[in-house]
Amino acid sequence: MKKWFIATMVMMALTLSACTNGDVEGEGMSLTAGEAISSGLLIENIPEYDYAEKRTVSSVENTTYEGDGNLWNFYQNVGLAQLYYPATDEMAVWSVALGEYVLEPTEFSDVWIDMDSVMGAYIFLMYPGGEAEVFDIQGKSVLARDEYAQMDVHGRIKETDDETVYLETVEYILQSDYDQGVRRKTVETYEVDLDTGARTEYSFEAEFVRGDRFEDDTTRIDLADYGLEGYTMSEHDRHRIVYNENNEVVSRFTLPDTQYTENVELLLDGHLLYQHFQPVDNEMDFTITYDGEYVVHRLVSVDLTTGARSITTPDYIIQFVDQFMDEEGQVRYGYAAMMPISNRLPEGMMREVVLDKDGNIVYSLDGLQYHHLRSLNDEYFINMDRNAILDEDLNEVFSTTSSVTLDEEETVVLERNGKYGVVHYSGVVLVPFEYDFIDGKFYNGVTFATYEGESVLVGTNAAVTNTNHKGYAVPEDLFYTMEELDGGATAYEITYYDYGLNERLTLGTNYNTLTTMNLNNPFMDVNIHFFGGPSWNPDYENGAFVAVTGE
Repeated sequence: MKKWFIATMVMMALTLSACTNGDVEGEGMSLTAGEAISSGLLIENIPEYDYAEKRTVSSVENTTYEGDGNLWNFYQNVGLAQLYYPATDEMAVWSVALGEYVLEPTEFSDVWIDMDSVMGAYIFLMYPGGEAEVFDIQGKSVLARDEYAQMDVHGRIKETDDETVYLETVEYILQSDYDQGVRRKTVETYEVDLDTGARTEYSFEAEFVRGDRFEDDTTRIDLADYGLEGYTMSEHDRHRIVYNENNEVVSRFTLPDTQYTENVELLLDGHLLYQHFQPVDNEMDFTITYDGEYVVHRLVSVDLTTGARSITTPDYIIQFVDQFMDEEGQVRYGYAAMMPISNRLPEGMMREVVLDKDGNIVYSLDGLQYHHLRSLNDEYFINMDRNAILDEDLNEVFSTTSSVTLDEEETVVLERNGKYGVVHYSGVVLVPFEYDFIDGKFYNGVTFATYEGESVLVGTNAAVTNTNHKGYAVPEDLFYTMEELDGGATAYEITYYDYGLNERLTLGTNYNTLTTMNLNNPFMDVNIHFFGGPSWNPDYENGAFVAVTGE
């Protein structure tokens, strides 16, 4: 929970708004007095800014292949190289992530690699005698060697309320069974532990049995955060069923066609609030013209404990609605961006308001650009529309007309007069505006920049500004330098450093072009760097692989 502050500016803006607007006339639209919407509560409901995820590094290893096999095929998105040995007529599979064989050189009749979106890849190996075997991306056997008439392996993910389960399903028919007329596949499902690679049998619990009531078997929503402790609600298509603490059905109702609800549906304060547009043929019966149609516009509030509906015809259309919590973390209100209706048409400036369970406006947020605000931390906010940093009272600290890059280390990369610099959230300049480019991701106060055509490290601490470590940034907390070596052929020495200026790896290569591969390998948090030509080069000796493993 963030710290709370007294936002003087917010309070003044809201007081002024309430005084100038007064009671808003029109059915279903009124400004209710006495609601406990404080400035602290407004700040508490500002969404957190979504910082770009950083990736820290645990190891940097040279995994360059040095064997004598010829490249048969390379699967870049999973980092598997299929190798052929003509002298022995053998095939192997080598992993650039592991830096080792996942399938040792073996006499074969066929080998193929099947991509899998969940488990990365499966390696199918056919032996000369007709037997087959399947390995996973780590080289572990998942289907034992035997003769098969049919076989398949694939992964899937099962999401639960508190965990993600990786499942692997193996389907096969043995050739011996098939010859005896068996056509039904054997299906086996295993839960896979991504840390250890261990597989355990997995059985699915029946989610629905023919003839049962669907509400007894569908996932339920806990309504405690929406004002109904002990109550739950099941959803099935547009149907809703609500249960009390004794698992008794207290209400059931069906929402109208979503084509006419405009995705405005919110649980709050023991109710479900939604907006509905009903097309009509008679022009005399319509309330507004919307998207070229004559419609009757309604706002419906459903009491979840009884199913009773309260229907109003407000003089506004909700464009967007989201949760707005009270001091106890209960979703008692809804934040809404809405468009007033005038002369049966949505027109005028969009307004931002706080609604109660019946759709009444309990607070006006006009003038705050509330939907543009994001919380950077407990002390600073940003207006995403104006690139303005605000303090705890929502007073503007500084703003810029250029794009900004924000970092969890409380830094902002800004451009002024064609040069880049770094500013703290408080407005203090940490790195002067004299760089051609600055990477927005800081690691322990250090990042990469371009200065007078050269790449350098800069830091929020002046001691590391304009360091002599020139090089090239990569997508982790790493950079590398490249030194051209003397010799008959072009050769380079590559040295990796972290942002603490610690040397992590030195290797040689004949190429200076780097390709970064983001591997689909659920067992490893690894990226592959390849120093080679513009595309995959079959001559391994001229290129170099580097496996960067995350923590």
